[in-house]
Amino acid sequence: MIVMLGHLSGNRLAVGADHLLYGWIFFGIVMALLFFIGARWREDLRPGPAREAVAARQGFPLARSAPTRAVVITLGVIALVPLIALAVPNHAATPARPVHAIAGKGEWNPAPGKLSQWRPDVDGSTSVLHQALDRDGVPVGLYIAYFGDPYSVSKPITSTNQIVRSTNTQWAQIGAGTTDAVLAGEATEVRTAVVAGASGRLAVWQWFWVDGKITGSEVMAKIYQALSLLRGHNAPVAWVVVYTPIGRDEQDPRLPILSAFVAEMDKVIDGALSSAATP
Repeated sequence: MIVMLGHLSGNRLAVGADHLLYGWIFFGIVMALLFFIGARWREDLRPGPAREAVAARQGFPLARSAPTRAVVITLGVIALVPLIALAVPNHAATPARPVHAIAGKGEWNPAPGKLSQWRPDVDGSTSVLHQALDRDGVPVGLYIAYFGDPYSVSKPITSTNQIVRSTNTQWAQIGAGTTDAVLAGEATEVRTAVVAGASGRLAVWQWFWVDGKITGSEVMAKIYQALSLLRGHNAPVAWVVVYTPIGRDEQDPRLPILSAFVAEMDKVIDGALSSAATP
């Protein structure tokens, strides 16, 4: 049903949010049908003589009320799907634009080359930005995987896209958690990790940028993407990753240097992503 809905709507619906939005709709339909079928054999709802007499005088058999309500609810839910399809405007996807390197701000200045050969295990992006910035000799790496085409077969939020996959033979994720970062002027929970390889360890922070909205949660990113698609937007999504080297014995990725970088550079990062998303 999800594949057919995407086909009939020209890939405007059930794309990128299939398991969250339409999955719940179809789940509700199936559950309503199961309640309708199961109500025929429920013994605890069999009416006694007095209640049966009252129901008969009212002209509505009590034993049939539950299945009837289930049918009405099921038909109502089914009717919502084509109505939503008709309500969503038909917007063609705009060609994906690249994310350009960001300029420095304040005490942060672009540094030559890349800070590390490490990159998150994220595939299928339409544009990648990997650069280093420096403040008083302290480097921070920035990696952005930008998905500008929501109708592509590659999805930004999937189990195969990870900070470090378990199959990665060069890098390993030896720590994970969350912390609060100041993004868009508000405290936002972002994902943290410690990544280790032959060249050393990295403290990593990661969050999602979804059509101008920021979140560290995969579930919320999926919801933002679904809402943007329903409004007729192209719903671009980006993995935003910042990282910095740490000592071999360090385990805590909640570093002040990353907090300072994110607080000062988040508007610059948002501007670069917004420019790539602008038709």
